[in-house]
Amino acid sequence: MKIHGPTPPLIVSAATAVLLLLASTQPQVVNAKLSELTATPIEGAATDCSEPMFSVQLADDVLMSYVIKTPDDAVAPATISVDMEFDVETWVSFGYSPDDKGKMIGSEAIIGLPLDGTVQKYHMNSEKVEGVFPRAESEQTLQDSEVWQSAGKTYLRFTKELVEPGEIPINSQGINYFMWAYGYENELGLHDKKTGAGAFSLDVTSCVPPVVQPTLPPTDPPVEDVMVQDPTASPTRAPKEAVVADKEAAPVAEEEDEEKQEDEDDFERDAYDGPAVSSEEQEQLDCSDYQHHVQVDPKLSVYYVVNADEAGEHDGTISVKLEYQGNAWLALGVAENPAGKMIGSESVVALPDEPVSKTNPGEYHMISEQNEGVFLMEDSKQTLMDASIVQEDGMTIVTFTKLLSEEGKLGLTANGEVSTLLWAYGYSNDLNLHKATGAFRLTLEYCGGDSSGMSEVAFQALSKYTADQRRTMWFAHAILGLLAWAVLAPSAVAASWLRKLFQKWGAFWFKAHMYMNILVFILSIAAFAISVTMYCDESKAHFVGTHEAMGLALMLLVTFQAANGMFRPPAAPKTESTAQSSALVKARSPDGSDDEMGTEVSFVPPPPPPETSLSLKNEPGSTAPTPMGSAHGSLVESNVSPSKSTTKTKKIRAAWESIHKLLGVFLIFIGLWQVQSGIALYSLRFGTTNYSYVFWWCIGAFAAVVLGLTVYIRVKDV
Repeated sequence: MKIHGPTPPLIVSAATAVLLLLASTQPQVVNAKLSELTATPIEGAATDCSEPMFSVQLADDVLMSYVIKTPDDAVAPATISVDMEFDVETWVSFGYSPDDKGKMIGSEAIIGLPLDGTVQKYHMNSEKVEGVFPRAESEQTLQDSEVWQSAGKTYLRFTKELVEPGEIPINSQGINYFMWAYGYENELGLHDKKTGAGAFSLDVTSCVPPVVQPTLPPTDPPVEDVMVQDPTASPTRAPKEAVVADKEAAPVAEEEDEEKQEDEDDFERDAYDGPAVSSEEQEQLDCSDYQHHVQVDPKLSVYYVVNADEAGEHDGTISVKLEYQGNAWLALGVAENPAGKMIGSESVVALPDEPVSKTNPGEYHMISEQNEGVFLMEDSKQTLMDASIVQEDGMTIVTFTKLLSEEGKLGLTANGEVSTLLWAYGYSNDLNLHKATGAFRLTLEYCGGDSSGMSEVAFQALSKYTADQRRTMWFAHAILGLLAWAVLAPSAVAASWLRKLFQKWGAFWFKAHMYMNILVFILSIAAFAISVTMYCDESKAHFVGTHEAMGLALMLLVTFQAANGMFRPPAAPKTESTAQSSALVKARSPDGSDDEMGTEVSFVPPPPPPETSLSLKNEPGSTAPTPMGSAHGSLVESNVSPSKSTTKTKKIRAAWESIHKLLGVFLIFIGLWQVQSGIALYSLRFGTTNYSYVFWWCIGAFAAVVLGLTVYIRVKDV
């Protein structure tokens, strides 16, 4: 149906609400506010321009030191040397802008990635990650550049020429416009718009290094070819003896050269073949080191070796090393069942901020997916050996040795049977929800001493998706739920509530109500399917949490509501006595829709009445016709005694309308609660900002618009 006239105000308000909400839900990189900062001279700094001479406190957790060096000659280029100190362990950057707008787009940056150890110049063509990419290799002209992490901090250092072809120039004197940022982790990604970025102007001065005149070394008189000897020692040779022994020494020298060459050849063979050791020594050497490597996640590697117990007191041990590219708590566990579920399993958990002790790394029970369901085993079961936890250069490394089988614990076997293990790492060093997790199966074998080096182990991952893919899937689940229950469902209800406002658009209100509810149902199915898929992939129990159980209830109710709407009962037929009211309804609803759900309103003539009802009864003995006529007499009698089927139809329709309305309102409230609960869970699961307050602001604004239009309808009597 073609709609004429201006765009309905409901559509404008709904679109505005969704745009505001979507912009607030996904973290975005925004333009930082420009600040005017002043540099402070560094006391005791060298005056030869060889080290930073000024410092600027850019934020509570960001310190910049720099020196701008402009050589007196015209040959060497002017440069800026910068040292940045960030009180976080993430990727870091320093940028320069062409103007005082402080905008990211159009600026240029130097970004340090601790995991890669790279410091490069980048284009910034977009506020999205894909719009930030390195400049061409020929333009990577930074000097003395490095990035490193230590004691919870990240350091960035580089020297850059002030003026380079095709790049934004930096002034050696006067005002420059700079920027800085750091992210959430070591991999390049988004930064916090409030605390993780800044833009500032800085009035700089240059340093001119002193000109050092080269000094020539003193010239010594020519030295004759004489042998200097220790006066207290006897001469090593006399001129006459040297002459006499010259011929005799020649064959000796040749023999010495041959022996020297043979020694060099032997050394090369030893370096290639390795030292000659016995078979027992070779076996001991191999089995004392890790023999196998499993890459369970792009950021997490597992190295291990399984050794039998020579004394035969137990089944043997497994020595493990976990290497994670980042700073976080780590865990490696033994699953209770082949499905690799967390509940019921046991795990070794390492907390880097806690001192290494008998219980750190420690062995934990896991009886729930919540923090309170993960707790240390009793001291008698803390039997790990050779345990350590180290964090350096942006890496977390955990080592331990564990008995394969122990009484009262889940065990591992090394006789060719398949073992199921779990792994996880968090967002930080504090034990909390994990950032990524997974389960895998592998076959353990005892070290036999014939290994030629580290081997990659074939294993079966029980998860189809990586951590990044899981995050993408959960984000899609969130967006689908947001659109369904924060945008479409309220708009569908508002379309029905404000139907009088849309009379000039014909049946627009009913079509909008119906189609938006259909979309709500489709999007809800898609969001529900994603959540079930992800819980199956993560081997988690279904519908155990409040959000999960409410999601199942919401899915069942919205399915019932959709079916209820599709199979609604027909409205009761109109009788001739209500022809005038039907005409009025048609005048109020030119599209022919009824007052509730759009059923056609039409005049349905009643069946022909019995002959006795064609006229009203007269007084006894009276033969005069009825004043109203026979037709009107029939109308009156039909009005007084409606058929039972018509009455039943009306009751069914009224009951359906009540259920449909009440369930619709109930679903709206449940859906809105589910959306805010999902936003909170997403922020908790992935360490992002909780934007629930923005969600409620948008819902409040939408409700205010609907309320205002309702008052308008009542006042104007639309």
